[in-house]
Amino acid sequence: MDNFKLFNELLYSQNVKELTDILKKYNLWDNEDIWRFYGDVDNNVGQVHGQQSQPVKAFVEKITNSIDALLVLMCIKNGLDPTDWDNVPRTVSEAVEKFITKSKKHGLSLSEIERQIYVFAEGKIEKGKFPNLCIYDNGEGQTPEALPDTIVSLGKSNKKKIPFLQGQYNMGGSGVSKFCKDGIQLIVTKKSDQEIVELIDELIQELKEQSNVRKIESLEKKLINNLDENSFSELIKLKSQLNRE
Repeated sequence: MDNFKLFNELLYSQNVKELTDILKKYNLWDNEDIWRFYGDVDNNVGQVHGQQSQPVKAFVEKITNSIDALLVLMCIKNGLDPTDWDNVPRTVSEAVEKFITKSKKHGLSLSEIERQIYVFAEGKIEKGKFPNLCIYDNGEGQTPEALPDTIVSLGKSNKKKIPFLQGQYNMGGSGVSKFCKDGIQLIVTKKSDQEIVELIDELIQELKEQSNVRKIESLEKKLINNLDENSFSELIKLKSQLNRE
């Protein structure tokens, strides 16, 4: 199976029927071996449908998640571990000021901020009566391994570890499901390559300046061939530690 071709077909599908037809064409829709319960919770309907009574409020939660993702990325770019409560801001406004508007190295102008999150609608069915509502953000992104504990999780405490985020209750990702056709959302995400490359370059340079050969060798071993989620987390922690020193 050509995964990239499948991805493009799903991405450009116009409605739920087209999407499910594509999955059926590739023998994926009825293959129970590749599907998991949302949040890995069997009886999850009450938890998902009980979040929001209005579709607009549920949709706003998705935008909130995009803002959170952008703030996490900017925190990492500024060399801090987002979970380091001793050194990161405690509120959204403080985080925006520290990481975006007043950051000398990684700050964003107003025009650049406007290009970080997009909300748009599309759809040709019945003259747009049933549109696809889409949100794009240029935030931190997620790896496939991290998705069950982040975007498609239920009741996890991942955001509680980061004090400056708005979505603390791990519900925004699924709240819109009851308002979607057949409860289906299409989520596309990837880990930001830029943040990894920049972080590695800065970190190795600082380590060289400190002549810390042991840390350099340890870092290089972790980065050989593959940088998984755990290694990336260690990279952030190490960068934060160096900033404190």
